[in-house]
Amino acid sequence: MKRVLPKITAVVLLAMAVTACSGQEETSQVSGSVEVLSPVNDSKSGYTLKFIELSGLDNLREVSGRFVRFFISPRILDNRLNGPSPQGRFIKNSEGKYVPANEQSQQLVAIYSHMQNLAKLDEAVGAGGVNHWPRDIGVAVRESSGLTNNALYDGTTDSILIVPYTKENLPIAVNGGILAHEHFHSLFFKLVMKGFDDPSDNNQTDTGSIHDRNGFMKAAGIVEEASDAAVNPRVDDGGLKKGHGRAVVISEKLVKRYYNRYFHRALNEGLADVWGWVYTGDPDFIASSLPAFKGLRTLNVADYEVVSLVKAERFRDFSAAYVNYRDRSQYEDDMRDKSYRLGTQYSRLLKLFTETAADARNVDHQEMRKEVAKWIVAALPVYRQDFIDTDSQGYYPPTRFLSVLASVIPDLNQKECEFLAEVVNSTEENTAKTCVASAKRYDLTEAKK
Repeated sequence: MKRVLPKITAVVLLAMAVTACSGQEETSQVSGSVEVLSPVNDSKSGYTLKFIELSGLDNLREVSGRFVRFFISPRILDNRLNGPSPQGRFIKNSEGKYVPANEQSQQLVAIYSHMQNLAKLDEAVGAGGVNHWPRDIGVAVRESSGLTNNALYDGTTDSILIVPYTKENLPIAVNGGILAHEHFHSLFFKLVMKGFDDPSDNNQTDTGSIHDRNGFMKAAGIVEEASDAAVNPRVDDGGLKKGHGRAVVISEKLVKRYYNRYFHRALNEGLADVWGWVYTGDPDFIASSLPAFKGLRTLNVADYEVVSLVKAERFRDFSAAYVNYRDRSQYEDDMRDKSYRLGTQYSRLLKLFTETAADARNVDHQEMRKEVAKWIVAALPVYRQDFIDTDSQGYYPPTRFLSVLASVIPDLNQKECEFLAEVVNSTEENTAKTCVASAKRYDLTEAKK
């Protein structure tokens, strides 16, 4: 993936040299469909530079239009991004096509292109009406702790925030898989999480905000000028408080609430990784920009690893245990780590399930990825209601989502059903292993939940 960077740099330098001689092309009036040079992903050969068509542009100079509205180093005002638009620089070649003249312009083009494609993917898989367009995207976002090399979706502002990238690999702003991952968070937020908490519950946690955003609220660069009280978790007297040299026991009520919060996060992160793979075809898309995460987040695992990975997580047992912590932040950090690990297991399971389904149905794997994406979209509102219905019964079993997924597949076949049933039965240590699959009926296990 690194090989695209020298090419981008060379093109940028060439464009700057041309600019010095001929002057920058005025692009504020360029709109509609425009061909622009951009890094394009091929799941087999990686990223290469190609001329692509950006459609629905209102203004090429700001790279704004039907699909994206950019903000550079934005602030937050009334739960919306607020700030100036970045200014792109482009050179028009002899064929009437445009070449970005600096790295920022190249990244704006890449982001717009990916969001344009992700809008089409939404339509193709049944999520066309979930998001509003254009999407708000903040670039060069400054965060209070100096966060770098990351991207986040924030449900409150309904925006994607991209902080500076400082490494020498594929920039996150160019990485279609990571952008697809963050885009999926917007679907999960609106189909599952939005309005989930009871506002009368004074002890609710911040489930509406998929990523932690407290750091953004106090930063010099991105500041919420309205009150941020609504997004801060609150804890009752019986909950976990910050310790002063002594251990504090977590109340059962708060443990359950934290389990719910981080189980949602786990499923959300896992499905978002699946979305990145569906979009790019690359099971290691994160490693292209963040190679240190390849072992932790790769979707490539062997069949025999699936059951042991899920069984070993013990996510439910960990969160339900009465463990002593000296402050809430330590417990949150541990739970966050566990939730990401569980999320990776979901993504690996669903990749293997997709391959099993493709073979069982004798269809192209790329086509099957989109079909599974349709099932995920259909499952999300069912999962939301299922979670609400079973919430009062205790901790939601991590394998239950597989049953929800099976319930929305109208033509679930025997091999697909057996794959899901094996995971459910082995994870829950049941002896009854049954699977009945038809167009109208499914059963993954006889064990009672």
